[in-house]
Amino acid sequence: MIRLYDKNINETSQNIGEMLWASLPFFANVSKLLTSKMQLTIQKFRYCELTNTPPHPCLNSTPATVIDDFTTISDEISWIKQEQKEANNGG
Repeated sequence: MIRLYDKNINETSQNIGEMLWASLPFFANVSKLLTSKMQLTIQKFRYCELTNTPPHPCLNSTPATVIDDFTTISDEISWIKQEQKEANNGG
């Protein structure tokens, strides 16, 4: 898998998340990938985005894992939107 990653990262501009997701069925049971905890994290992210509210009262009280998880989700969504925009513009 590391060789495939190295090859793809050098030859394409494909997002690492997309590469891993596409290869996942060869290495793991996809139905076990998104645990209920992960699904809850995604739901919390969506709620915070839709209501424009923070996950915790202040940054100091927000666990680092929440910040990391929200950043990862946000980055993936941004990447997908950018890909869709480029696809719709004929790129």
